[in-house]
Amino acid sequence: MEWEKTEKAVRYQIEIGKDRDFTEITDFARTDKSFYEWERKDRGIFYFRIFSIDPENFAGPFSETVEFYADTDKSPPFLSLHSPEENQILLSHEVRVEGNTEKHAEVRINDLAVTIDEKGAFAHPVPLREGENIILVLAQDRAGNISRLERKVICNREERMIRLDTPPEMILNSPQLTLKGRIRPHTLLEIGGKKIAASDHFSHVLTLPEGEHDIAVRGRSPSGETEEILLHIRVDLTAPEIRSETIADMTGQAQQELSGILSETAELEINGEPVPVQDRKFRIPLKLKEGQNLFLLQAADPAGNRSQKQFRILLDTKAPEVKQSRCFPKRVKGGEIVICEISVSDSGSGPARTGSFSISLIPGTQYFAGILSLNREKEIFEGSVFVPPGVQGRVKIRSFQIQDRLGNEIVGPHISE
Repeated sequence: MEWEKTEKAVRYQIEIGKDRDFTEITDFARTDKSFYEWERKDRGIFYFRIFSIDPENFAGPFSETVEFYADTDKSPPFLSLHSPEENQILLSHEVRVEGNTEKHAEVRINDLAVTIDEKGAFAHPVPLREGENIILVLAQDRAGNISRLERKVICNREERMIRLDTPPEMILNSPQLTLKGRIRPHTLLEIGGKKIAASDHFSHVLTLPEGEHDIAVRGRSPSGETEEILLHIRVDLTAPEIRSETIADMTGQAQQELSGILSETAELEINGEPVPVQDRKFRIPLKLKEGQNLFLLQAADPAGNRSQKQFRILLDTKAPEVKQSRCFPKRVKGGEIVICEISVSDSGSGPARTGSFSISLIPGTQYFAGILSLNREKEIFEGSVFVPPGVQGRVKIRSFQIQDRLGNEIVGPHISE
């Protein structure tokens, strides 16, 4: 927290409260500086004000109240690099590393502290050795969160006729490729048999169909000296296909397995976790939790083409729940049909179509069995039995058996109303 110095002030008193009236002050301090560092104790909205104290220990008026929100910062700072490019070939033993990060972040390049401007931009020279060099850039914010970026560059001081920024072998997922590089002065340049006008640096766009390509980059000096660089380029515009074997969309078993094959060599992930692939084949053990389970398979080939496939599997190990049961009439004198209804709920696979039940007549030991059929609209199992003439008593459900579509079963009795 910073403020402008007040004339004749020798120190300042700081107050931080949880309300605008400062009836609950969470922090109180005095300082002779024009800033104050406050360690947050909990998150929320806070209010800040100060007043100055002169050499005679007289206090000035309170400043305007500043409202602010404090919370823990767990996000790494923004960090981007504009230069150099990955795998760039450089003709100098020094490269200028340029980029941007958050304001007030600390930046280190290869463990060397670097100054950033008020907008978070930085530019710093880094020495290079001949050959491959790794440039590591770290940005750390005030909360201690760290972002990191790496660049690999190649220092090549060899006096060659042609120097390419492009590696000799590439796999692309785009039909267009921009070849960049540098030639020795007065060199005549050809790319793929076509003459290219260039005096020093060059940039040439190639448009290639899908497939394998060998492109020759040739240079010829005025004295007749020649040099050739052969590029091998594979253009792959097709995303890998994930072909999986059929897996049930609902089950009562928590342990399942998903297997299949990829149409080409590719890396595979399930829900963000890598999956081993051998000869393009994969076999993934799945551990389901009760309820709906979502699995997302993602495949990426060497060219960067991506595809995905989604699976939903319901794990249901719980039997339906009986909410109510009843029979009518509640008493019989013989020769009647007794109708029974059992209402159920099932949040999983849903109840099966049929069930069974039996009723008893009290007093007595006789019972009668029947079949239950599901009325899906009402979520009620319905069934009826015929009571022969001469048999009478109070009707009671003696037993029932009801399953869901996966065979999870609930067995009665359930006292009728």
